[in-house]
Amino acid sequence: MSTQFDPIQSVGLNPGLLRYRRPNLQWASISTVNVEDQIVTGVSGDCTILFSDGKLLTVNSTAQTRFDITRNASLSGTKLSGLRTGAEAANTNYALYAVRATDNDNTWVTVGDVVFPVNSSITTLNTNFGTNKWIYIGWIRNGNNSSQTTDIVKFVQTGHIMYFYESNTSNIGRNLYGIKYASTAAATQLTYTATFGSGITDLPPNVGMAYWNMGSNQTLAGSPREFMLADSQLNVASGTSPQFFSISAGNVCTVGSLWIPAQQGAACGNSGGITPAMSIYLAGTIDNALGVGSNPLV
Repeated sequence: MSTQFDPIQSVGLNPGLLRYRRPNLQWASISTVNVEDQIVTGVSGDCTILFSDGKLLTVNSTAQTRFDITRNASLSGTKLSGLRTGAEAANTNYALYAVRATDNDNTWVTVGDVVFPVNSSITTLNTNFGTNKWIYIGWIRNGNNSSQTTDIVKFVQTGHIMYFYESNTSNIGRNLYGIKYASTAAATQLTYTATFGSGITDLPPNVGMAYWNMGSNQTLAGSPREFMLADSQLNVASGTSPQFFSISAGNVCTVGSLWIPAQQGAACGNSGGITPAMSIYLAGTIDNALGVGSNPLV
């Protein structure tokens, strides 16, 4: 009896590689984040990661794969997801990694850390987790810098794009979605100058584009509101900066949302010398470390 030739098996490839894509992170609760399951095997609870040495490893254990920010990770013995070290910090950015266990090279655990996947940190990540033993799978924010300072902000991740959909009461008389990065009670212009890291108003250093919600509470009649980038090489004075768009309105709240290269920050302003309350909230990002493809860091 003849057998069908299988080109995949003939060269020793794992058939799962053809079905693989990097799993998305999924908000589960104010303290937990799931890793998307069923991508490769179709089995509920099976979370699969392709590591940089070519190993395709599937884990079916929520204790290992569901990130829990209230505890520290355990990579041996009874394996648990969690922070690499220390207690959760308020209003802090965390990178999440799939990390191979130290006592079993065929399983992995989800680990959160304030070290982000940029070139200057690769040596540190290799020291912390082991060479070829970690894969970055996305970032989360613990705290919205407003009403909830130690809750994981609600989000949706699709590939390299992250949207934050936590609705927060802002100082402009209208709820804004996202994380508060700047606000003022009264000014002609509000500017957020980008900084990078894990801190309160830092952007993760691997973020390439930022999606901002910017609002102005216009309680005085008259002048237009402008929403623009903020860059030290540009004139960002109200009315003279390169504007993404301008809205003319009187006696109303005005909210604008737009994508801006992360390093250029964001600004909103008001013409005519009026000084209303204004806020700038981060509502989404594009992650350079995730980019395109099933696993571009591999």
